[in-house]
Amino acid sequence: MTENARSIVALDDPVADSAFADSVARANVVLAEAHPLLRTGLRAILEREPTLRVVSELTSGPALLAEIQLLRPDAVVTDIGLPDLDLAQVIHSMQGSVLLLGDADDTDDALQALRAGAHGFAVKNGSPGDLLSAVRAVASGQGSLTPNLTGKLIDWFASGAAPTVRAELVESLTPREREVLQLVAEGLSNDQIARVLVLRTSTVKSHVYHLLRKLGLHHRAQAVAFAYRTRLAVAGADLRLRRGPHAGSQPLGG
Repeated sequence: MTENARSIVALDDPVADSAFADSVARANVVLAEAHPLLRTGLRAILEREPTLRVVSELTSGPALLAEIQLLRPDAVVTDIGLPDLDLAQVIHSMQGSVLLLGDADDTDDALQALRAGAHGFAVKNGSPGDLLSAVRAVASGQGSLTPNLTGKLIDWFASGAAPTVRAELVESLTPREREVLQLVAEGLSNDQIARVLVLRTSTVKSHVYHLLRKLGLHHRAQAVAFAYRTRLAVAGADLRLRRGPHAGSQPLGG
């Protein structure tokens, strides 16, 4: 058994609370992985999460495209090395989100996919908990990156290889949208940002949606890079420390 396979299948086996699972909204996920053992392990991990439902398993790029058109899933979780995968077409066809799975040395290919609109990247030999967190984030319309890939994305913007940022784009953001963008760049979730700014989570989601549209970005990972590129975010800064008494009023979980 490979190291990747051991990591994927080494799971706890808690008894699921079926009543809870039936009571929550579940995101439909299509899983694409050619290796049978890895695919079985990945499905076992995802099915532990009551907010996710694996509706299809596929082993090739053409089959994935056909299933996307048929099922219109909330998220696709696909091996970046899936046979005959046309990733640009998959991203273009998706109304939901795309999470890429790969090895640590696949980050250059993943970076190109992120530029095209993919929502995240996770390593296959990561922990089951890390994988679940990544799929939950992507299925909810957020983004999820490994630290290495986040660094590469920021470096890409900082190097000047990224498209030039027009000043009017930054100026189009409201003060609140800039504040939200800074917190997104710090890696906070919508729930965490809501607690820091003392807002409803739905209000934060609205701010994120509008700022992404104004900036012409596809997802949060690109927003993080944009924030560093334009100096709206500064490495090592923590906006939460400047928020006054409400910032520490609740633990930053979620």
